[in-house]
Amino acid sequence: MKEAQRANIYKGVRLNNLVDDISIFQFADDAIFVGDWSYQNAKNLLRALKCFEACSGLKINLSKSSLSGVRVAKEEVKNMARRLNCKEDSLPFKYLGLPVGGNLNLSRNWRPLIGKFRDKLSGWKAETLSIGGRSCLCKSVLGALGTYLFSMYKAPKKVINLHEGLRRNFQWGGTDDKKKICWTKWDNVIRDKQCGGLGIGSLRALNLALLTKWRWREKTEADALWNKVVRGCNGNTRATGGSSKGRGTWHAILGVEKDLEEMGINLSSFLKPKDDGSGWFWELEQSGNFTVRSLRRLIDGVNLPAAETGTEWNHWIPNKTNILIWRALNNRLPTRDNLLKRGICLPTPDCPICHHTRNA
Repeated sequence: MKEAQRANIYKGVRLNNLVDDISIFQFADDAIFVGDWSYQNAKNLLRALKCFEACSGLKINLSKSSLSGVRVAKEEVKNMARRLNCKEDSLPFKYLGLPVGGNLNLSRNWRPLIGKFRDKLSGWKAETLSIGGRSCLCKSVLGALGTYLFSMYKAPKKVINLHEGLRRNFQWGGTDDKKKICWTKWDNVIRDKQCGGLGIGSLRALNLALLTKWRWREKTEADALWNKVVRGCNGNTRATGGSSKGRGTWHAILGVEKDLEEMGINLSSFLKPKDDGSGWFWELEQSGNFTVRSLRRLIDGVNLPAAETGTEWNHWIPNKTNILIWRALNNRLPTRDNLLKRGICLPTPDCPICHHTRNA
């Protein structure tokens, strides 16, 4: 493709003087070709692919390929696709599992992720797993399920609340058809163990921490191609001092700094240039390198209320036993007294052992 561009056979997309014309985005066996919209340009692309087939011995299956046009009439895209013997497509489309060209500020565009959450939260899992197993699933699987999308797009609050509701219901053994009692506020469950919770972590903190990592990479990978492309599309964002200037996805990433400021977290107080000017230093880690975990803990520490004492965790006993002790210490077990407080009708409020009205 570079040779085709040098020979002026194929015209890619020019962003600025920082990078050459872009003609291809490639990952493993997936590729996106971008260029000027013209039939001649498309035919030259097919000729370049024929050369690739002759050199590599691989066959390009055009019937599995699709053509999209940006600001091009749908009928024109359809005609071009028919002439090239490929499928027509339109924005938004998916590439490597990420939606391209879609408005991720709309909750409906997050439905595929919500569907994945529901698939993982099968009713039989909630009924057969112990509370320790459900807690582990909430943290390790469900907490990481949206990492791919969360690392690129800022999720609307409605989407975050819906996902947290699914996790909360599953944690307490509920399903879509059957609700269970939530014995304590979800904030008390997901906060860090040192703050008296179970250490599951909030999805909002995960989303903001993943997006902030791009700010770290922007500063530490100044000469990377992706950085030059972003600056070509949005201007020199480093020169704007982290303002919210920019378009689309990058605008949302820059806006995370403002979200952190509203929480009382000043990003510039943790992300600082080194004294010798050789790079940047992240003060929340001794190594000086940014980690999503450190910022996520900081955000949860600010947003989630901390208990008077932390959660003592014994790694020699099962997880479900640790959670049972945690619930007992916080008076969150289904005792008769607690059931009555939640409006559960019982034959008698007396303790079956000592026959007192209140639990001993």
